[in-house]
Amino acid sequence: MDREDSLNIQNDFFNQARKEKSRVLVFLNSGRKITGRIKSFDKFTVILESSQGEQMIFKHAIATVSSTKTFGNFIRFDPATGRPKEGPREAPGADDEAPPEEGSSPE
Repeated sequence: MDREDSLNIQNDFFNQARKEKSRVLVFLNSGRKITGRIKSFDKFTVILESSQGEQMIFKHAIATVSSTKTFGNFIRFDPATGRPKEGPREAPGADDEAPPEEGSSPE
């Protein structure tokens, strides 16, 4: 498998958060929490912009990155080729209405 064909959910997540200027909460392995916006990232680091300025965080020091926003990071596969499909990414079932909960009465 070529490197270009490999799927990288991490890069997709960071890139969407960067483009949308979403606030993210970064939990470090040390237990420290840092909140800010992703300004840039590469293979080894993330530049996080916060009220204290910019911080370069090494990815190996990150335990978790969370956001209140959903970026729709999922991959649609073409059954014929078994490869990812190109095109817009939409959340699965975004147009579907949620079924009513059991025991709830319709209003």
